Amino acid sequence: MSRQHDFDAFVVARTPALSRTAYLLTGDAHLAEDLVQTALFKAAKAWHRIEGDPEPYVRRILYTQNVSWWRQRRLQETALGSYDGAAPGVDADLRLSLEQALARLTTRQRTVLVLRYFEDLTEVQTGHASRHPVRHRQVDLPPGAGPAAHPVPGPRRADRGRVMSLDRLRDELARLGDSAPVAQVDHDTWQRAGRARRRDRIVVAGSVLAVALLAGALTWLPDRVDPPVADSAGGAVPDRVHLAPARFAERSGQEEAWAYDDLETDLALGLAAVAYVMEGGLPVLVDADDGDYHLLDLPGFVGNNAFLASASGMTSDLPLALSPDGTKLAYAFATIGNDAAEEPIPSGVRIVDLVTGDLREIALTGGEGVLVAGFDWSPQGAQLAWHGDEMASWTRYSLGGKAPVAGVIGRDDSSFPLPVMAGSASVSYAPADDGTVAVIGDNRMVLTRAGARPTELRVGDRFTVGAAFVDDVLHDVRSGGGTAGTRGYSVHLDPTRERLDFPDRGMASRTVDPLGWIDARHLVARVTGPSGETGQDQASELAVIEVGDDPSYDVVGTLDAGVPPVSVATDLMTLDQPTVERPEPDWPWSTRRWLVMIAVGALAVLAAVRLASRFPRRRLR
Repeated sequence: MSRQHDFDAFVVARTPALSRTAYLLTGDAHLAEDLVQTALFKAAKAWHRIEGDPEPYVRRILYTQNVSWWRQRRLQETALGSYDGAAPGVDADLRLSLEQALARLTTRQRTVLVLRYFEDLTEVQTGHASRHPVRHRQVDLPPGAGPAAHPVPGPRRADRGRVMSLDRLRDELARLGDSAPVAQVDHDTWQRAGRARRRDRIVVAGSVLAVALLAGALTWLPDRVDPPVADSAGGAVPDRVHLAPARFAERSGQEEAWAYDDLETDLALGLAAVAYVMEGGLPVLVDADDGDYHLLDLPGFVGNNAFLASASGMTSDLPLALSPDGTKLAYAFATIGNDAAEEPIPSGVRIVDLVTGDLREIALTGGEGVLVAGFDWSPQGAQLAWHGDEMASWTRYSLGGKAPVAGVIGRDDSSFPLPVMAGSASVSYAPADDGTVAVIGDNRMVLTRAGARPTELRVGDRFTVGAAFVDDVLHDVRSGGGTAGTRGYSVHLDPTRERLDFPDRGMASRTVDPLGWIDARHLVARVTGPSGETGQDQASELAVIEVGDDPSYDVVGTLDAGVPPVSVATDLMTLDQPTVERPEPDWPWSTRRWLVMIAVGALAVLAAVRLASRFPRRRLR
């Protein structure tokens, strides 16, 4: 209670002097009383922080609060002559004289007069409070502002034309100050200040909590556009392939360009483990060294065009492919300009060296352009087989007259045509590093090589789902049919057609998508079970399947539901370490998520303020 006692004693002792100051500053008895009450209320709230004499602190509040009110109400300064509470016995002439005298003083001079004669401060205190020293018991006047330079009419008619001395002015101000009304201070000011102080603490605590929550949320933000999701593992395939959020493939504008601004254009990314194309046509590359997910802006990629992305069937075919060692990326390109309706579309294949970022282009001609749909690499990446359609009609917003075409690209960046298996339900292309290419259909196979005569073989009545040369031996993965329960899978070695069986693991009801081989007996495949009752996509298994006399099935990873067809750098997989564990990627935030977090923080602050406002409080008069 000692603080309250000190405050009460200060109020009793200094309210008269404070009232005189407030009266002079406001020119109105009621406003002066409000000003004193407000200053004492604010002083009571901060009383525990005031050290030494509290009067300078209170007076500063008095000055600043009056200035604040003046600015808010845009009140003009009122001269002494219009004060309602003018002291008895002061006639109109005297009031006019005082008004003129004050008008001639600078702001600093008037402040000194108020401090000295209305606040009862000593000259030293006046100098400290006004931040200007008062020398020799006089008020500093600017040159020419003395009595001789500016005569002020005297208070009596007989004195008009004479000069009012500075001493006379001091005396009159002192007399007016003595007659100022004393403000009535509410007896519960200390208690109300205590309640206000507690409310302020609650508001501050709520605001700090809101800011802390927002700051904690912001720590989830990635440091860059393609945030690292794992420490380096020396080039490996991740144990889980994540589906990138659909917002990254959104488009905007009349040209339907990518809406996401931070797509990567620097293609010197190093080894890649996995590649796929989002449903909207955006390529995604998974780094083999650290697991980063790279969202690519590939020059001329067919998926960049919104119409081609929806019309070319990218959810079933994959118009890009990683080389088995993960150092190169092949993709289909097409340049659709303003003259697309009159001229053939420049199109073909581009190959990116992911180590250097160099780009090779192999133009394909024929018809109105060639739309490449898929690729197959040779084991060492020396050859690249492609297949697609030669278009009889191709404009910016239309495709027509498709004719299947295929070819193989060698080291000299020229494309050699390959036969197409007309009438086959499925066709596989298997290039070898020596220039041989096997084209396999439903019941026949063609072995071809540049400069040599093709060889045709019959391969039975099962459907091919993928073929590749492994140790110079063609491995053809075939299925018994498309109906669950009758599908069945096996591997046929050509040209001997030796059959290697799959393990009995319910494979008849599953879909197997071959991705590559670790060795001659271990197939890497994406295996997907039948759709559930809802018909929604399900997560797939990344499996290593051993074929032959003692087949086995090992799940080494997963692919999220909705992940489209993928290309995997299978040379990075071994039997001892087929995949490595990677944490879930921390995708960059969307604009919508940013706005939501900012809104949540703002609402938290507003809620804290609203909570504090529920505490009872009294308005100052």
